[in-house]
Amino acid sequence: MGIFGLSLPNLEISGDFDTYRPEQPIPAALYGLLPQLQWYGGQACFPTAVTNALAGMAAWYETPEVLVSGTDRHNSLLNTRLALGDALGTTASRGTSSSNYLSGINHYFSDQGVAHDFSASWNLNSGSQLNVFSELVAAFAKGPVVFHDSYTGGGGHALTGIGLELNDSNNNMRIDRGEAYALIIDPLNPTKTYSPDAINRAGLTDAEALDLWNTTIQAGPNAEPFLKRVAIYQDFDRTENPGLLTFNYDQTAIFPSATIGITDGQPQFNTDQTWSIKELSNESQGSLYGFVGLQRSELPDNLNNSIQPTDRETVIFDFTDFITNNQVAVELFSYFNESSEFSNDLSFYQLADTQGSVLDPISGARLAPGDAGYLEAARKLSAWFEKPLGSSQSLDSLSGRISQDAAQMGSFSFAIDALDDTALIAPLVTTSAGDTWTPFAEANRDGLNHFQWAGGLSFQVEDQFGLGDGDFNDLQAVFTPLEINGIA
Repeated sequence: MGIFGLSLPNLEISGDFDTYRPEQPIPAALYGLLPQLQWYGGQACFPTAVTNALAGMAAWYETPEVLVSGTDRHNSLLNTRLALGDALGTTASRGTSSSNYLSGINHYFSDQGVAHDFSASWNLNSGSQLNVFSELVAAFAKGPVVFHDSYTGGGGHALTGIGLELNDSNNNMRIDRGEAYALIIDPLNPTKTYSPDAINRAGLTDAEALDLWNTTIQAGPNAEPFLKRVAIYQDFDRTENPGLLTFNYDQTAIFPSATIGITDGQPQFNTDQTWSIKELSNESQGSLYGFVGLQRSELPDNLNNSIQPTDRETVIFDFTDFITNNQVAVELFSYFNESSEFSNDLSFYQLADTQGSVLDPISGARLAPGDAGYLEAARKLSAWFEKPLGSSQSLDSLSGRISQDAAQMGSFSFAIDALDDTALIAPLVTTSAGDTWTPFAEANRDGLNHFQWAGGLSFQVEDQFGLGDGDFNDLQAVFTPLEINGIA
């Protein structure tokens, strides 16, 4: 089991995990099971999906303030959805606009007094992006995800994603068919058991009956979530926007059996004294318009923007903005997938500038890529990289887990002193063929660049001399900051 909602199906995970700290995902039973029903004229999917996600986070982190208080759990979830609906600008005519997702959720966190510890990030899905793969991994590494589906026939829906199964079997850092499944709770039908399963509307107006229906129907005693395992993949056969993340699944919904139509956005009912639940089913097809990551974090939402590389071929991670007392201490979630005829060891080394210069740890000389002794200095620096500051013991926690020809997940930590007011690191790969590759062509014995940035804090490696087949899929890595200078 991986961190939070990530898992690697059918893979043996072994190796040296000195700093690996596995954590269970939020158990499914802790999430909310609030049904969407006819709130906001049936347009309440997004605030409902967020509410159910926040219920799991409130329970898991033992922070009840994440939810609006209520007389009982169901009432608390109702109050939370209404508060979210207000913050998100949800209406019966248009539902929730994606332009309000980030500001609305963070506004809600602020109103609840938890904005210091909880935040949201909005990821717009586009096939033209390089980093759909890495952004999805990063989102699930930090917490639950709310998907925004855009139906092929028009309209959309929101789903609470509580887990992601991932096996990039062809090592291309794309989500191809059969490689990924999202475990979701659909707010149209979050559970199969409801209480009550019918209500008496005798003597009530339609408005009164609708209010009673919306506020009464809830998950029954000891109800379990109705989980769906939904295949997701990037569709590269599309003529427009190839690579868009796509889904296809059977959907069920709850409706009063007495519904006879919709007038002015509101359901109209016949005069039967009792309404009972009727489930409707249909196949839903479409694309993932985007997804919202929810996390317990004091780190800024745009963290990656200040750390990630600035061009595709120069893989440098820049932690300069986070220097405190001339040091930077970082814990990163890591996803690795190595598949090669070689055994590859990955580490990092500290740079003195963005051109790739290093300070030789023995002589103190400043060496540029291509200078005599540069590669040896980089190797020495990488051997010290994962040692805590002031420690003489190497943790060696990266190389042992990379050379496994299998995807692996975990976390590793490092702490470095600033150099000339910068905190820059670059990856270093040593192969079983005896080559050591840096992100700087001048330093490599074949004069070629063996690294490609893949968006966010992720990269791919071609490990053969002369770039071999040039597919850059021999090693892939995705990183997500979990803690910087003690701020989680």
